Amino acid sequence: VPYNGSNITLEDICYKPVSPANNNCTVMSVLQFFQNSAEKLNMTASTVNDENITYLDHIYNCNRNPTSPHDTSLPIPCLGQFGGPALPNIITGGYSVDKNGLDRFEDGTALIVTFTVNNHISESDNAMAEAWEAQYLEYIKNYTSQGKSKNNLKIAFLAERSLQDEIDRESNSDIV
Repeated sequence: VPYNGSNITLEDICYKPVSPANNNCTVMSVLQFFQNSAEKLNMTASTVNDENITYLDHIYNCNRNPTSPHDTSLPIPCLGQFGGPALPNIITGGYSVDKNGLDRFEDGTALIVTFTVNNHISESDNAMAEAWEAQYLEYIKNYTSQGKSKNNLKIAFLAERSLQDEIDRESNSDIV
């Protein structure tokens, strides 16, 4: 994103909870169970009974224990690439609750992706993040309006600045 004569990326404005030891951005997504690795997502294994273990087994186990450093189904951790857990109630939507009151994330009908951005007390320190969010919103609006998302995929989106943008839009339309 162009900003004051240079380009900024998510890396420049994101929350990195264990920096400098780990400089990866906090992105809440089910893909964090695989540390955003296609290779890990495609891993398989077999049980002693020759049953196939896949990414679905890993997701199920990580939903039950998102802080696990070692999953028993596949030899990869549940912790995200950024060093923390991807919490199932944040990355999954539309899930049910069983008769014992336990969340059934595996029944979820929505996958949620959250890009966590640093938010400073001083408004001027948030200018880069606001510029990035504005470009992000424009990109997603164009993506969805041009029909690039598939018929069976519904994309809903927002950014922290969305509320202020809507207030500004409504205020300007009232003036005209």
